[in-house]
Amino acid sequence: MNISINNRSLAPEVFDSEAELQSLIEKNPNLLIHHHESPIIYARREVNLPDAGYLDLLCIDEEGTPIAVEVKLGRNAESRRKVVAQAFDYAADLSELTIDELDDICGGSIEACLSALELEENLWKRCGTNLRAGQLKIIVAVDETNESLNRMVRYINDHSDLDVRLVAISKFNGGEILVPNIIVSGNGQEKVVKKSKLRHGDDRVSEVFEALIRTYNETATFKTTGSAVTYRPVQMQGWNKKIHYEFLRHTKSGEIGVEIHNESSSYAAVSDYLDTLEGTVVRGHTIAVAKRREGSARGRAFIKFDENTAPSVIAEAMMALIEHTKDEIASSTISNRTAEKFSQSLVPG
Repeated sequence: MNISINNRSLAPEVFDSEAELQSLIEKNPNLLIHHHESPIIYARREVNLPDAGYLDLLCIDEEGTPIAVEVKLGRNAESRRKVVAQAFDYAADLSELTIDELDDICGGSIEACLSALELEENLWKRCGTNLRAGQLKIIVAVDETNESLNRMVRYINDHSDLDVRLVAISKFNGGEILVPNIIVSGNGQEKVVKKSKLRHGDDRVSEVFEALIRTYNETATFKTTGSAVTYRPVQMQGWNKKIHYEFLRHTKSGEIGVEIHNESSSYAAVSDYLDTLEGTVVRGHTIAVAKRREGSARGRAFIKFDENTAPSVIAEAMMALIEHTKDEIASSTISNRTAEKFSQSLVPG
């Protein structure tokens, strides 16, 4: 496809490498969307996911939806065949992360990105909710495509809950002119958005999770809040809301986590305490701790259960975890607040 500029015909040029196409998209992320769609913002390049490997680019839209961008060149036929498996792999891996864990992997760029997009106070929370529910978008960006790849991407959209877009980008005049062509728009454009489904199992999984929440709330002193289908926080009075307990259904494995989250970068003492819980046994259940990025103040500790575990067992584990940790966490948060006030008192004027 040639284009005409000032009566001069320009032929499409070959990209030097996938890295060149990545770089151009990083600088111009809105090449990946229709003109009538809300803008998206670049967050991070070469995101090292725990299991799926390196994601080429991560972007976020104004609804707090994470967008995974995979870049492939037409001359790399083998890599193009792998893109279908990679789409599922990225979606599964991202949905296993909390928003603070993804932000740590990205070196804090998610928080900066959301601040740039800040249209409402709860955008961080909304992005976290989308992430946990597996509500994300995948964009495959190529320089050229063929009917085989087009067919595979359409098939993913038609037969799964993934929202996968295929975009072909042409380069002209040394990269000064880029022309995108959205070949497959994805579920967000081609269908009425489907009701969120749980990735592991069917409606029975949702019923099991709801049964757990009912069982817990019937006897627990500290109740769950919200109505999300994959997680329910237990918020303690007087604590920063980013520090809380949580029932979390892991969409990739189907396991249910009884967890403590510190999603605040201001309470390092809480995460330091959580690190000491590694291997601690509470009522016969062993606590594990999520590995923190070096220098990160955020942390997470958890006990995981198979989804077929009796709701009463999981509910009792949460009550035991709260009882075992709440006083120490409260002490850590008080310590942080005291330190903050002391620091402020040292500021002149």
